Order: sequence, then structure tokens, then C-alpha cells
Amino acid sequence: MIFTSCKKKVRYAETDQMGVVHHSNYVNYLEESRVEWLDDLGIPYHEMETKGIISPVLKVEIQYLKPLFFGDSYYIVIQLVNVPKVSLEFSYKVFNQNDLLIAEAGTKIAFLSKVSRRLIPVPEYVLKKFSI
Repeated sequence: MIFTSCKKKVRYAETDQMGVVHHSNYVNYLEESRVEWLDDLGIPYHEMETKGIISPVLKVEIQYLKPLFFGDSYYIVIQLVNVPKVSLEFSYKVFNQNDLLIAEAGTKIAFLSKVSRRLIPVPEYVLKKFSI
């Protein structure tokens, strides 16, 4: 299953003195695209939290291929890469406004009980949305 995020514009505050997006901002870009996809599937993250479920990031890997600059537009293609059990693994490709591949990334997300902070299986309603 694949999702393409909305196009966004690089803001000045996300760049360093050279006008290049600081590497740490890519983690925010990945999260934003993942939350956007969950919303699109009808799984708003804030609703999971009200049901007592949190989903921390266990792992992030990013390979930076080209820079993004202040004023550039970008979008992210995100894909679920595993059959979920207690975590979800996503792969990402970040593209600029010219469809040039900027970065490739991966994340692993777990599901925990908000009360006990212990791992729980991926909620059934989440599994159903990803199997459509």
C-alpha cells in the first residue's frame, strides 16, 4: 500500500545558514507524512491516543541524496513495508518540485498501552485500514 503526501514548501526556519534544510527536519517531514496518511485512512492519531494507544518511533534511517532549499516544494511517497504485528515499518521517498529524489528513509513504529507502556498488537481497526 502506497500513499503520496500533499506538496509542502520548505520554510525559512527549517534551513541552516546556507539555505539548506537541516537534516533534523526530515524526521518531522516523515512524521507529518505518516500522520497525514493515517488521517487519510480514517485513523486520526489523536483518536488512537484517546483510546489509550500511543505509537513511539523505534527506529529512523535516512539517506540524504540531494539538498532541499528554502522555498523548494517537496512531497513524500510512503509505503508500508511489513505485515504488521506489534509494529509498522514504513519506507519513504522524498521528492522535490521537479520530482528529483532527495532522500530515502525508513521508520519502525510500535504500539503501546498508554497506561502500562507495554507493547500491544497493532489494533485490529488499524490492520483493517491497511489491508483495503
